[in-house]
Amino acid sequence: IKPQHSPALADLAEDLEVVEERLQEIHQGVQEEWRGVRRGGSKAEVRLERHKEEGYVMRLPSASDEQLLRKEMPDVQILGILKNGVVFTTAELREAAGDALQLRDQYAAEQSAVAEKVIATAATYVSVVESAARCVAELDVLLSFAHAAAHWSSSGSSGSSSPTSPVCSPDIRVVASKPILAPAAIEGAE
Repeated sequence: IKPQHSPALADLAEDLEVVEERLQEIHQGVQEEWRGVRRGGSKAEVRLERHKEEGYVMRLPSASDEQLLRKEMPDVQILGILKNGVVFTTAELREAAGDALQLRDQYAAEQSAVAEKVIATAATYVSVVESAARCVAELDVLLSFAHAAAHWSSSGSSGSSSPTSPVCSPDIRVVASKPILAPAAIEGAE
């Protein structure tokens, strides 16, 4: 559900945007600090990534940068050394990531509440839609009768009227005091 549909959602979306901007600023600051440490070495970029436990982490793509990271940037906490690089965080990043997770949880809860209200409101229209469906069905039957009447033509010199195509009418016979429907011949067919 879009934030425009609820003032509470809009406020949470704005707060979340502010936290996302703060995360990007923290990332840029660490990136610049890392570039100063690497001075002419490899141009490995610090990547900001979503993490299922921490919320957000930073990663250097080369696992060999771990020693230099520990030595030159003591304020970082290394979370793991993987084949795809060194995963780390900072106190500032951890705080901002916690705020982002909390805001996302609040947003999801508010979104669920808004969805429940929308469903409850839509449920009040069920009887109106059912009534409209009955009216449309009635109109369909009446239109079919009108169509049949419009295509009924007069034929013969006696002035009797008949449809343009043969009509099949049932032949009802009473056998042992019970009516039985028997197949009838089609008028006009031989």
